[in-house]
Amino acid sequence: MTELRDRCMAVQENLDFTSSGPLLRTAEYVEQHATVFITLINNSGIPAFRSRLHAMLMEGLAEQIDMEGVNRGMNKEMLLHFMASAAVGVMEWWITHSLPISAKKLMEDISILLERNQMGPQPLDALP
Repeated sequence: MTELRDRCMAVQENLDFTSSGPLLRTAEYVEQHATVFITLINNSGIPAFRSRLHAMLMEGLAEQIDMEGVNRGMNKEMLLHFMASAAVGVMEWWITHSLPISAKKLMEDISILLERNQMGPQPLDALP
């Protein structure tokens, strides 16, 4: 997990955390090492894996989340937990189902879901 965090969660500029950022790098890493992660999940490793991945995502998202616009006035920690929990849940599904879609498609779909729920980036003219 340390190697995964170091390779995938390095903060660079202001990247979109889904399509081109840490979540995509994380999913690509999992995809490249699928056998290890599928074995980990199938051997009752879900609680430890989930906990470490959740903490890693919280750390990575904390520096990238925009608390303006639709997120203005929200509790940042609660928002981070919501976003990390959603991403971890989807990644857990993805791994337990033997990666039925590519890492890129996974992150594209997560981006769409976040936008639909007003969590992703929005055009400036859509903000109040």
